Amino acid sequence: MSFGAERVEIMTEIRIMGIVIDFAEQQKEKFDLLH
Repeated sequence: MSFGAERVEIMTEIRIMGIVIDFAEQQKEKFDLLH
């Protein structure tokens, strides 16, 4: 059970990192458009 919980935690971290990276890239594109 503990192994399964650890895996879910890792998957959640990966998903959060992906969202953060997507958001950062969107912000960069907006910034590039402004300048």
